[in-house]
Amino acid sequence: MSKKPKKNSNNNTKEKRKAAAGFQKTDSASKNRKAVFWIPAAVFIVVGAVLAAVLILSTRESKDKDTVLEELQNQSGYIRTVGTEEYEFYRKLVVRDASEDISEEEIEEKTKEKITRANAEFLIGYKMGLCSAYSFESFLRDMENENNQRKIKKEKGEVYYGPDEFDLIGYYNYISGNLKLEMVSYLTEHADREMLDEAEEYFEKYKENYRNTEEISYRLTENGVTEENTILSQDMSSLEKTDSELFEFLYLGKEGDEFQYTHNGVIRNVKITEVCYTEATFENCIERVMRDYITNIYLEDLIRKTAENNPVEFFSDD
Repeated sequence: MSKKPKKNSNNNTKEKRKAAAGFQKTDSASKNRKAVFWIPAAVFIVVGAVLAAVLILSTRESKDKDTVLEELQNQSGYIRTVGTEEYEFYRKLVVRDASEDISEEEIEEKTKEKITRANAEFLIGYKMGLCSAYSFESFLRDMENENNQRKIKKEKGEVYYGPDEFDLIGYYNYISGNLKLEMVSYLTEHADREMLDEAEEYFEKYKENYRNTEEISYRLTENGVTEENTILSQDMSSLEKTDSELFEFLYLGKEGDEFQYTHNGVIRNVKITEVCYTEATFENCIERVMRDYITNIYLEDLIRKTAENNPVEFFSDD
């Protein structure tokens, strides 16, 4: 049986969508009003998402491309030399994630690609003001300082997250992962009209990824008895508490999937027979779309261009 998307009656034009995203000025007085009564947590979440969407591109009706982004797009000529110690570190990262049959030539190629990409990422972060200028020596010093701070916090009983002490690979993953999140946030906050238009095109291409499940119909057989059931999206949280395995299967599964598990000592067979969706609109999920577009398309293109225009040189310390 085919999926049945729920039709959405919203026929806003592109200009109205841009207005919803914050291209038109908002009523500042209305934003200052404060509620004096309790509001359910779900309402706070919805309101927060709406406000975030408005703030993404607020007051950018005719704004030119952000000067920092303009500089990043045109950044070129920065050359950094990579020594043996740094090269060997990145080589370990490549070997750790590689298949057993990888050749030495492939390891060398992937190592140089990884170093070139990391160099571009840290250069972008530096230009955005998110990190200091990168060198492997400063990276080692920063790790030592971070470990010392954690040691002091542990002795004082203060709260910190992650390990008591980083090794080199762990610290690299920690720094590079956080830097990428910060770059995405920066680009989201500094997005212009062109980026919004491209994000809307991205949404149209991957629209199915943003629709919401409204209800799931499934067939459950237990002790030779088969039942047809339908569960609404708002009831899924209750199902998670009473039957977590069934919940996980329905949540992650798609129409036609089958699953067998044991519940209270009884074998159950389940098949998803139909999934109904509420179609998404760009203005209703603009924040998520913008972050996805920037993460998967814009930032990757920026890293690639920065890497091409700012190459690294490989030099042996021997």
